[in-house]
Amino acid sequence: GPFRVSVIEAYQKRCAITGERTIPVLDVAHIKPLAKGGPNTVNNGILLRSDLRTLFLNGYLTIDKDFNVRISSRLAADYGGGDSYQVLDGQSLVQLPESIVEMPAREFLDWHRKHVFLG
Repeated sequence: GPFRVSVIEAYQKRCAITGERTIPVLDVAHIKPLAKGGPNTVNNGILLRSDLRTLFLNGYLTIDKDFNVRISSRLAADYGGGDSYQVLDGQSLVQLPESIVEMPAREFLDWHRKHVFLG
């Protein structure tokens, strides 16, 4: 729908974390889900490669207030691996919207870290 298209365009069709441009492997995630009171606005969305989106939605990955990636130590503990994801920990997002109003809202990022992230 319009939300998905708007987020894809805001991120210039690139994964926020890796810069990947292959559209079939990119997907939009709400930072604060609609079911939890999050709005259907671009500043509550992020474009991620599908594997990273899965980690984000399941709490193994989050974004801090400075737009740095954080990987939960629980990923390795729960699944006995995740080395290729651990290298992302602490890295800055490589792609963000150019418009300040489309940037991920810190209040939604904060909510995700407090309520979803398995830190």
